[in-house]
Amino acid sequence: MDVLVPRERAREALQMLRGRGYAAEFSESFFERLLLRTHIEYTLTRRQHRFEYVLDLHWGVGWSPRDDRAVAGALWAESRRVQRWGVTLRAMSPEWELLTLAVHAARHGWQRLKWLADVHDFCATYPLDWPKVRRTAEQFGWLSALERTLGACQLLLGTPAPPDLTPLPPVLDDPSTAQSADRGILLPLRVIDSWPARARYLLGVLLMPTLAERRLVRLPSMLRWLYYPLRPLRLAGKWGWHAVRGQLHHAFR
Repeated sequence: MDVLVPRERAREALQMLRGRGYAAEFSESFFERLLLRTHIEYTLTRRQHRFEYVLDLHWGVGWSPRDDRAVAGALWAESRRVQRWGVTLRAMSPEWELLTLAVHAARHGWQRLKWLADVHDFCATYPLDWPKVRRTAEQFGWLSALERTLGACQLLLGTPAPPDLTPLPPVLDDPSTAQSADRGILLPLRVIDSWPARARYLLGVLLMPTLAERRLVRLPSMLRWLYYPLRPLRLAGKWGWHAVRGQLHHAFR
């Protein structure tokens, strides 16, 4: 399940979910503050009766917290109150929901067929204002992500091309280099439309610590500032190893 909350209420939502038995991988306030400030989502899990329930808490939609602030203002302004399972909540407009589904699929490299099936079903079910979809995508630098997601849907599911949009083939890696350095975290550079947004995203990737650094080494509270220099050092080591392994792979094929 994916739940989207306003960024300013993300901490409150996280605490509420923890109170309902959902567990986060981290417990330190350093990483909680860091993730809430520099990321857009986090996965929590709850175990009950030998089942594991997974919930993705989102407080952003795109790639950069700075760019997401403008997105959030427009998205929440067009949301509406609805009743679901006896609970009153806010739902996105159909145009915004399609855009968030398309961007989510692009952010994760179109790895799951379910995400594309959701976009396909949405296009087939709802009467969408396609000129508005395009204007919004252009406004927030999402046009490439939208058209490549629609291209993946057309390729795999036969989704008809919407008016005013040109489905493009998705950006896919060579299967022989599926573990290359640009897999995953650098793929958004190929679908983010504006150069300033690309630069902000890249700087965040290179400089902002993540839970990957925490998994590598647990630092005491007084030394947690070292996670900042550890981030580029870890990436340099990881990407350097990938490059060497790629060269060896091609040399001995």
